[in-house]
Amino acid sequence: YFLYFEEIDWADRARGRFALAWAPDSVVFHRESAATGGTANTSSAAAYYFFRNRLLHARRFSPARLPTVLGRMFITVAKRVIQRDGPGLRLLIGAIRDGLTGRSGKRRD
Repeated sequence: YFLYFEEIDWADRARGRFALAWAPDSVVFHRESAATGGTANTSSAAAYYFFRNRLLHARRFSPARLPTVLGRMFITVAKRVIQRDGPGLRLLIGAIRDGLTGRSGKRRD
């Protein structure tokens, strides 16, 4: 996946193989969008990986839900058309294409 959904994929693959545990005293530090170079809402890399990896995950773990996932994505695509956001539209279409064809790893422009 490279970015986004990798922990969900890991959890789905591990389901039933490991016991659930909780570490109430643990501390986690998270630097938002450090890997994408922007904020979670504005980075084109974040949008690409979120859309593509959402499709990759749905294809692998819940293919019956793929039409619903695609439907929600096409609503976002329609909004980009209405907003006349050409670069954003091309990015999302590329993410959908790559997700449907199973292309993973880092984004190649």
